[in-house]
Amino acid sequence: MKSLFILTSALLFTANVLAENDPLWMRYPAISPNGETIAFTYKGDIYTVPANGGKATQLTTHPAHDTRPIWSPDGSKIAFASDRNGNFDIFIMDMEGGSPKQLTTHSANEYPETFSDAKHILYSAAIQQDAKDSQFPSGQFPQIYRIGINGGRPELYSSLAMESLALNKKGDKLLYQDKKGYEDPWRKHHQSSITRDIWLCTLGREHSFQKITSFKGEDRNPVWATDGSSFYYLSEEKGSFNIFKNDLTGRNSRQITNHTMHPVRFLTSSINKPVKEITDGIKEIANHNYEQRLNLESKEFEEVSKNFNRMAKRLADYNSSTLAEIKAAKNYMETIINSEGTHYRTGQCDDHPFH
Repeated sequence: MKSLFILTSALLFTANVLAENDPLWMRYPAISPNGETIAFTYKGDIYTVPANGGKATQLTTHPAHDTRPIWSPDGSKIAFASDRNGNFDIFIMDMEGGSPKQLTTHSANEYPETFSDAKHILYSAAIQQDAKDSQFPSGQFPQIYRIGINGGRPELYSSLAMESLALNKKGDKLLYQDKKGYEDPWRKHHQSSITRDIWLCTLGREHSFQKITSFKGEDRNPVWATDGSSFYYLSEEKGSFNIFKNDLTGRNSRQITNHTMHPVRFLTSSINKPVKEITDGIKEIANHNYEQRLNLESKEFEEVSKNFNRMAKRLADYNSSTLAEIKAAKNYMETIINSEGTHYRTGQCDDHPFH
C-alpha cells in the first residue's frame, strides 16, 4: 500500500462514489490517519468514501453549508465548519456520523485547520490580533485559535496569519502557507508580491520561523512526508498547479505530477498508514504467520520493508527446517520403537515352550 495518498479533484471527478452520474464540485478531501477513508465536501454536506473507491456515505444532512472536514489523530472523529447558526462555527462528530457537537460560538467565521493533539483543534478566525502584532489589522488576516474537543474557552494560538497548517508527528514543527494580502485562491497563474509561500515554524519556548519556498507565484498546501524531514506541496512553478516535493531547506524541489490542463486543487496525506502496516505485520509474525510480507512503496520505508521481509523469510525458513527436523526425528524414533517391538514379540514366540 502506498504510504502517501495524493488526492486531486480530477481523481474525485472520475470516482463513482455517489448515486448520481459524474458528480462535480467535490472539495476539501481529507484522508483518514490510517489511509483507509476519505472525507470530503459535496453540495454543502460531509461525505466519506473508502480510499480504494466504493459507495460514499453522507454524514451530514443539514440544510446549512457543512465544509472543510479534518480527522482526529486516531481517526475516530471528524471536525468541520458549518454555518447552520448564521456564520461558520466549528463542529465535531463521530466518523460514522451522528449528531454533531458545536464547539465555537463567535460571530466571526471559524474554519478548522488541524488537530494539535488528540484533545485540541486548531482553527482560523479573524477575531482579534495580539496587541504586539505589527500586521495591519484586517479581517483578511485571521488568527489561529485552539479549542478542546469538548468545547470550552478558545485560546489564541498564533496571531500571525497562517493557512493550511500541518503539524509533524512529534508536534514540534509546523508547516503552513502565509497570507500577505487578499487574492482569490481559485485564481490561476497569479504572480505578485502577495502570492503564498511555504514556511516552517519550529515550536518551543521561543518559536522560530523559516521561509522555505520563494517562487514568485503560488506555493501552498504543505503536507508532511513520512520521513518527517521533507514535505509535499502544490505549486504553479511549472505552469498549472502540480504536486512538488521538497526538503526543509527548500533547495531540493522535485515535481511529482505533470498535469497541464487542470490544476491540482487539494492535497492531503496519511503518514500513519505505513506505521499501521508495520504494526499489523509484526502481529502476524508474532502469531507465527511467517509468510507475511510488507510492500511499502514509499522510498522513506523501502529499507524497512526489505529488512522486515528478510526477517520474515528467515523465520519461515527456520520454521520449515525445524519442523522438517522434528518430523525426521519423530519418524526415526517411531521406526526404532516399532522395530524393537517387533523383535521383542518375535523373540518371545521363538522361546515359548509350547511353540
